[in-house]
Amino acid sequence: MSAAPAQAAPSHTFTAEDVGFIDGGDQAGAAGRIAAMDDYVGAKTPIVRLDLFWADVQACATCPPRWGRLDALVGAAAERGVRVLLILDYTTSWANGGRPSNWFPTDDRAWAGIVEAAVAHFGDRVQAYEVWNEPNITAFGNYGDNSVDVRARRYWELTRIAYQKVKAGCPSCVLLAGGSAAGDVVTVNGGQVNDNEAGDWLEWAYGHGFGDTFDAVAYHPYPDWGGGNRPTYAPEPCNVNWFRWWSGFGPDDTGCGGLAYLRDVMVRHGGAANGNLVLYPHAGGSPWASGTVRP
Repeated sequence: MSAAPAQAAPSHTFTAEDVGFIDGGDQAGAAGRIAAMDDYVGAKTPIVRLDLFWADVQACATCPPRWGRLDALVGAAAERGVRVLLILDYTTSWANGGRPSNWFPTDDRAWAGIVEAAVAHFGDRVQAYEVWNEPNITAFGNYGDNSVDVRARRYWELTRIAYQKVKAGCPSCVLLAGGSAAGDVVTVNGGQVNDNEAGDWLEWAYGHGFGDTFDAVAYHPYPDWGGGNRPTYAPEPCNVNWFRWWSGFGPDDTGCGGLAYLRDVMVRHGGAANGNLVLYPHAGGSPWASGTVRP
């Protein structure tokens, strides 16, 4: 009995009907899990999100990248015609001054090199790239004195470099930037302050000339933190004793809904392909699905 013919290369087009998954399990069962994801969504063609983990891929500055782990996952996706979103993340220590992997790269040339190498290696097996995971949270994105201005500037510089390299190697590929997540909440004079939530982080980009360095924005809209309320919950009026970053979803109100606020930033600036926003709704701390929202 002959093998079934291979599916055609997956489309680089993304729409609001897309459904995506993150695969964080062991590599041994990856092929089966990706196949199960594909079966689960029926007629739709899913997207699987994978992390680069640069620290694991390239051990030294002169070492060739080791793609084995990712090749197995990307290959399993390609066999099913499943599109891949590859997160360019977590620095190898030789490219950030010997710091932990959550410290942004300090070496522009090294960063450009790994992005270029990834695009060249995977070709049309990877259709989208994203710069970092939740860069607006210091637990995942450190740099300099860790002030918002210094961290944001470095992140958007990295995004610009990645955009240039991805588009040079794969013009039809999509490059996502991270508005990302709730940000870091601190208490000042008895009140909560958050000056790097997703919308503010993105506003910084537009205000400093980085609005043309990405095709879409990735966002992780966690529901009501620990409150047990549905995603659209907020008291009436919503801006009294309620902070926007308590719910990444929130109602359709820029004053109390994180998603509404982020989308408003995009629409006001007319950037990212007129407001393309890729969502990773989170449950139990793990992103499980995505879709593209347009204004």
